[in-house]
Amino acid sequence: MPRQPLLAPLFVVALVGCSASPQQSATTETVAPTTTGWQSAAFDGYIDEYLDPSWTSEPVASMYGAGDMFANQPCVRADDTQLEGYVTGEVVVVSADRRQLIDLSQSPSAAGLLAFTPDEVGTVAVVWEITVQTGVYIGNDKALRLDWGVRLVDLERKTVVAEGYFRGDAPPHTKYGPGDATGDPPTDDLAIALKARVFAAPFEETRAQYLDPSWMSQTPEIDYELAQRLGAIDSVNGKLIVVSADTGQLLRPAFATSDSEPGPPDWGLSWAATPDEVGTVVIVWTFARPLNNFVDGTGYRQDYKVRVIDWTTKAVISDAYYYGETPATAKSCSGDTYSPPPWPDLMESLRAAPHS
Repeated sequence: MPRQPLLAPLFVVALVGCSASPQQSATTETVAPTTTGWQSAAFDGYIDEYLDPSWTSEPVASMYGAGDMFANQPCVRADDTQLEGYVTGEVVVVSADRRQLIDLSQSPSAAGLLAFTPDEVGTVAVVWEITVQTGVYIGNDKALRLDWGVRLVDLERKTVVAEGYFRGDAPPHTKYGPGDATGDPPTDDLAIALKARVFAAPFEETRAQYLDPSWMSQTPEIDYELAQRLGAIDSVNGKLIVVSADTGQLLRPAFATSDSEPGPPDWGLSWAATPDEVGTVVIVWTFARPLNNFVDGTGYRQDYKVRVIDWTTKAVISDAYYYGETPATAKSCSGDTYSPPPWPDLMESLRAAPHS
């Protein structure tokens, strides 16, 4: 007689106050590659260096605080899993909980990203594996999701450059046999986010100068209430970079990535790879505009105000405004919600502008 699947979880909930040091499970074991290539054994003897107490003594905070384990899970912004900072050299990913390397080599987005020998390591991604209970199966077996809290370290400088939080895949809706069931960890999401920060490393020493007070003293003055969408950009001169006025970080969001093109897409634009190549600087202010009120939070639309600078002449070329997506009118999480920012609209506007 064929096995009958257990029923789906009776309810889906977030585990609040979850452990920041989950037990080792089969879903997170380092898997030996099936072909010659990346091998965790090449890094034997280096784990202590990669997990130096100066940057691992405190874990990346879980998004889940103390409280009722059956409370709604916190809302996550569409861009919360985007790392800031930069990736220099090649990357090694290490579990702080199990003190073992994590293999990202099977992710298509990790191509050209991972170190194959200790001499190649420039960036260490330290991962705290966080188990979140999202439901219960018949028989009281747990439905679990494996999240990752990530801290990026510039190994040569011994400096923490970024932190991020990545949600794993949901556990299976149904399962066979006894025991808990866990969804896959966020391997691809982390690889994509790391790939999106490789471009920023050459600008780490110069990025502050792109936010010169002469054009940063006030935000663009635009009557955005009078139009459905404003976004005309007069011109783009040479290769460009995009800089956040709020954080000072260079932007190439990975959430705009398609499955067929790993890493941040170029949108048909010419991007500067080094400071010497910069011809145009696009400065972005992000504004969260409250549109919906909920019992336990607010629904925000994330808009962009944009100023385009000719980097050669240091002159303002254009100011523009972009509306984000309208936030949902209903939600199944707790707290505030944020719609995705209008990055695709900004990219299309830059591509449509005259280029010289």
